[in-house]
Amino acid sequence: MGKKQINYDTPSFTSRIKDWPIKMVRVTDIIENPDNVRVYFDKSETLRLAKSIEENGLVYELILQPDKIGKYELIDGHRRIRAIRTLGWDMVQAKIAPYQLDSEQIQALMLLTDTQHKAWNKYDVAKRCASAWQKFSPASLAAEQMGMTLKQFQYFLPVGLLDSATIKKAIENKIPFEFTAQSAEKFATNAFSKKTGMTKSAICSLLMDKYIQGKMQPISQYNACLSQLPHTSPSDIKFWLENSNDLNVLTALTEASANTQKITGNLIKSLGHIEAKIRTNKDKFDPEELQRIQSSMQNISRALKSARYYTGRK
Repeated sequence: MGKKQINYDTPSFTSRIKDWPIKMVRVTDIIENPDNVRVYFDKSETLRLAKSIEENGLVYELILQPDKIGKYELIDGHRRIRAIRTLGWDMVQAKIAPYQLDSEQIQALMLLTDTQHKAWNKYDVAKRCASAWQKFSPASLAAEQMGMTLKQFQYFLPVGLLDSATIKKAIENKIPFEFTAQSAEKFATNAFSKKTGMTKSAICSLLMDKYIQGKMQPISQYNACLSQLPHTSPSDIKFWLENSNDLNVLTALTEASANTQKITGNLIKSLGHIEAKIRTNKDKFDPEELQRIQSSMQNISRALKSARYYTGRK
């Protein structure tokens, strides 16, 4: 089954938030929302936010909805609630949804508030894109819900589809988002994942390990390798990933593959020219000898084409 299309008018729904009642709620009665996609909260940022709240007060109320056991589920304010707990507050001001929201309404509300947060980094945006993509269909509608062009949305989505542990590793080790985006889109492809039996998250995690170890510099060299990956043996690339090889080894593998492709292509073309000349001068050959030569050339041609296919190019 495809992802469900949202039919209600999201702006009309979210505009009613300003009319929701405000009340004081015990901090201990607030529970995390399981749909929150943010997987990492920087401790230093939380402390800075706590200091700001302590000095200036809570500028924006939390948004909560009552649950079925007398507590409140957090919809908006995941960074603020952590800062408030750091300050040791017992009570906090919050807007309360006047009725039980369904999952689609919660999603629409979280999209509206979270994408407006300046504190969100690119990895957070990527996870939100993945969440929107799972809820809204087609991708153009999900992009619209995120306030993005389709091209922008498709740039973030592959990273957002990685598992939480892999994204957390990227954030904690300050791995540039551009590196992860390139790796998720061009290295951890569906074809490579299928041929090696590795998940996309596992592939990107291994690439991050090499980046952390300083084995992926310069990035321009890595990007050059990416363009040749489709023509390189998946088993060779998997061996490189799983061992402590640096970027120079990957470069050698992809360049060797590119050279093999060029040589193989030239041989196939040469065989074609020879076959054409034989057909033109077939009267000069003994029929049996001609058949033997043509059969041998066809076998060689098939072998060369198989070699090209093996390295990823038909």
